[in-house]
Amino acid sequence: MSKQTQYNYSARSNRLRPIRRSPIAGRPRGQAGIFTAAQITCVEKYIENQSLAPHSDRLKFYLTIYAGLRIGEVCEIYLADLVNKDGSISDFVRVRARIAKGNRERLVPMHPKIRSAVRQFMLHHPGVPYVAFSHRSSQPKKQSLTALTNYMARLYILAGVSGCSSHSGRRTFITNLARSMNGTDFTLRDVQALAGHSRLDTTEKYIGMGERLESLIGRLK
Repeated sequence: MSKQTQYNYSARSNRLRPIRRSPIAGRPRGQAGIFTAAQITCVEKYIENQSLAPHSDRLKFYLTIYAGLRIGEVCEIYLADLVNKDGSISDFVRVRARIAKGNRERLVPMHPKIRSAVRQFMLHHPGVPYVAFSHRSSQPKKQSLTALTNYMARLYILAGVSGCSSHSGRRTFITNLARSMNGTDFTLRDVQALAGHSRLDTTEKYIGMGERLESLIGRLK
């Protein structure tokens, strides 16, 4: 999913309506926005204070932000992909080949925030095998891809975050990885592997431009 439609939520009709935008600097038409640190905090606070299923929503959000999962992968992630056979939390988020784009399984090192969210999910939703479920019925029901896509987009809007879609978490993950490589031995090839892309130029398209390019030039010796 290289492109995602962005939506406005209408409380009156309880429906999401597509936003028609013209291209802006650094972001082609239809490309998902990148979360700022402040926006991530806004979403976290909304989930904590307003969500009817905060432990599920937090884990779904973190799997996109801190593991770079596509929304379709989040939809199909099971608890078994996050824990070991003995029930302990794994050191990796496992994206099975069956649910990964291109049938390429990948292991993403588990971020501490995901680990904490998994622990809380297991505590508050014992026996629920999948991460993405609807809380509207008495029994947890697995969300469809369309339902989860719309749900996450609406969640961001209600949290006061504009310009972001269900694909924004993945784009944020890839961009933040690329920006954090300065002074390390890692390369874009490593980011490509964690993102599960078959081509490096696909990974490059996800990475947002910095806001102060003059400071980059200033680093030249």
